Amino acid sequence: MAKQRRRLANKRKEVIMHTNRFLTISIVFIILMFLASIARADYALEASTFTTAGGQGDSITYGLFSSFGQQQPIEVPVGDATSPSFQLFAGFLSVAMVISVPPTIENINPDSACQGMDNLNVIITGTNFQSDATVEFSGTGITINSTTVDSDTQITLDISVASTADTSSRHVTVTNPDDESYTLENGFTVNATPTITNIDPNQVAQGETVDMVITGTGFQDGFDTQATQPKGLTVSFCDGITKNSTTVDSSTQITVNITVSETATLGPCQVTVTNPSDCEGIGEFTIIEPSGEPISGTITDGTVPIAATVEAWQNGILVKSTDTPDGYYVLHLPSGVYVIRAYSVGYYATVLSEEITPPATDVNLSLTRAPTVTTTNKVCDFWCQDNTKMDWQTHHIPVLVQLGDVITARDPDGIICGITTVGEFGTDEGDYFIHVYGDDATTPGVDEGAIEGDTITFFINGNPASVISGTPQWHSGGSFEVCLSATTTRLGDVSGNGQITAYDAALILQHVVSLRKLSDIEQERADVTGDETISALDAALILQYTVGLITNFPGDSAPVAPALNPKNEIKLLTEAIEKLDTTHLDKEQKKVLEQLKHVVSQKLLPTHTTFLQNFPNPFNPETWIPYQLSKEADVNISIYNIKGQLIRKISLGHKQAGYYLDKSKAAYWDGKNNAGEKVASGTYFYQIWAGDFKAMRKMFILK
Repeated sequence: MAKQRRRLANKRKEVIMHTNRFLTISIVFIILMFLASIARADYALEASTFTTAGGQGDSITYGLFSSFGQQQPIEVPVGDATSPSFQLFAGFLSVAMVISVPPTIENINPDSACQGMDNLNVIITGTNFQSDATVEFSGTGITINSTTVDSDTQITLDISVASTADTSSRHVTVTNPDDESYTLENGFTVNATPTITNIDPNQVAQGETVDMVITGTGFQDGFDTQATQPKGLTVSFCDGITKNSTTVDSSTQITVNITVSETATLGPCQVTVTNPSDCEGIGEFTIIEPSGEPISGTITDGTVPIAATVEAWQNGILVKSTDTPDGYYVLHLPSGVYVIRAYSVGYYATVLSEEITPPATDVNLSLTRAPTVTTTNKVCDFWCQDNTKMDWQTHHIPVLVQLGDVITARDPDGIICGITTVGEFGTDEGDYFIHVYGDDATTPGVDEGAIEGDTITFFINGNPASVISGTPQWHSGGSFEVCLSATTTRLGDVSGNGQITAYDAALILQHVVSLRKLSDIEQERADVTGDETISALDAALILQYTVGLITNFPGDSAPVAPALNPKNEIKLLTEAIEKLDTTHLDKEQKKVLEQLKHVVSQKLLPTHTTFLQNFPNPFNPETWIPYQLSKEADVNISIYNIKGQLIRKISLGHKQAGYYLDKSKAAYWDGKNNAGEKVASGTYFYQIWAGDFKAMRKMFILK
C-alpha cells in the first residue's frame, strides 16, 4: 500500500509539472505573440496641444495610436526644432518615430514690387525652413528666378515681375520637402508702374513758365496710408526746373506748372512720375533757347514783389503767359506791339495802358489789393455767361473778362457787398457768378449790404461797369442774369502805368495850373472825386491814397458824384493837407505836397485860420512853418525851449487872407535863437498869433 501511494504521488507530481510547463509555455507564447503584434502594429501621431514653437520649454503633445486602438500620450520638446525626432520604448522593443514640424512665415521684405521689376531680392523670414524648400506666389506674372534657403529661418528669392502682371495682393506659400507648408495670405503686393506716353509742350524755352500736361497710365492720386510716412504722387525734373504746382487730373493725366531757369542746361530734361507706392515712370522734354525778344519787369503790390500771372496780348488775342513766383517775369515774344496784363489771387487784375514793343525792361505793374465783404444769411446771385466784357483802352478792342479779373458789387450806399474772381465757381472767360449779400437786420447800425429792391452797381477790377443786359435789382434769394461791360480806366492812375503814385497827383496839378492838358482818358482817371471836374482836391486825394490815409476814392462809390461846392472843396483840401503834413512822405510825395500847397494858395481862400506842422520835422538846421488865414491879420511866431523859455520871436508882419503853405510863403526858422546862436538838439514849441487866433505845436531838432 505504501508503495502504491508513492507511485500515485509521483504521478501527480509529473502531471503538475507537465501542466505547469504547458502553462508557462502557453504564457510565454501569448506574451511573444502580443509583443509581435505590437512590433507589427501601425502607429499614427496626432498633435493634441501646441504652444509657441521655438521658445524655452515649448512642446507638442502627441497621441500614439496602434491598430488595436491603444493610445499612449507622448510629450515632445521642440526647443530644438532642428531635431524633431524621438524614440518610443515599449517593453524591450524599440520603435523609432520621426516628428515633422511645419514651417512658418513671419515677414517678407520687401512686401511689394512694381510692374516690370527684374531681379528683385525678396527675403522671407520665419521658422522650420528645410533645405530644398520651395516658394510659390499666387496669381500670374511673378517669376522666381532663384531660391536660396539661407538657414532654417531665412529664404532669399530673386524674382521678376511682368509689366503686365495684375496689380493685386498675392498669397505666399513655403513648402518643405516633407510636404509640410505654410501660406501667408496677402503677404505680397504687385503695384502699378506709371507710364508716360506724352508731354505737352515737349519743348520749353529757358526763362519760360508753362502748364505742362503729362499723359500716360497708372497715375495714382491720394496717399499710401500703409507707408511709414504717407506720401502722394510726385513729379520731379532735371536741374534748373522749379515746380510751382502739381494737379493729378486723372489716372491718365497730370498738369504741372513749371518755371525753367534762364540758365537751365539746354537739351533733354528727364521727368519722373512717382506713385505713392514708389513705382516710377520716366519721360523727357527738351529745354531750348528762347526765341524772340524779351519783355521783363516786376509785379508788386505797390511795395514788394508778389507772385502773379503775366500775359502778353496782341489785338485782343493772348499770345503768351508766364507765372512768376517771385514777382520777376520775362516774356520772349516775336516782334510786334503788345499789351501786358497781370493778375494775382486777392488783387485786381491790371492792364498796362501803354503798349510795349520788345525788347523792353522795367515793364512793371502794381496790383491793387481787392476788397473783402461781410457775408450775411441774405443773398441774391447775379451771373452772366459768355458776355461779360472789358474794353482795354490801349487798343480799344473789347475782350471777354479773363481768368483773374475781379468783379465787385456795391449797394446804393457804396457798401461793397459782393466780390468774385473769374475762374471761381468754375466760371470761364466771359463768365462770372457772384453772391451779393443783403443787410443783416440783427445788427442795427451796421450796413453790411443791400436791401430789398436796391439797384446794384458793378465794377470790374475797380472800374465802373455798365449793364449790357438784365436788371441789377437785389431781391433776397433771387438769381438773375446781368451781363456787364467796363473799360480799363482806373481811378487815380492818371498816367495809365498801372500804378497810383504821387506822379499822378503831380499831373493833375499841372493840369489845374494849365502847365499841361490832360487827355480825355487821363481826365477820366483823374476825376477821383467823381464830380466830373478836375481840381486840386483830386490831387490831394490821390496823394492821401498813396500813403494809405484813404483806401478808396469818392468816385469809386458811384459812377457820377454830385459836384463839390467851393466851401466843401476848401474844407476837404485843408483837411487833406493837414493829414499829409503829419504823415511820413518820400521825396517825390513831399515834392507833390509842396506843389499842392502852392496851387491851393494861388487858387483858393481858406475858410478858417490855422497853422500846420512844420516841415521837415525833425530838422537840422532849418525848418518852415506853414499856416493859412481866413482873413488878414498881423502874424507873429514865438519859439520856446522845453523849459518854457522864449528863445526866438519871428514877426511876419501884416498878411492878407490866403494860404502860406510852401517854402516860398511859409514862416522860416533858421534854428537860431535871438542872439544868432544855433540852438541845441531837443524838443521845442512854436506858438502863432494871427489876430485873435492863437495855437501851439511841437517840433524837434535832431543833429
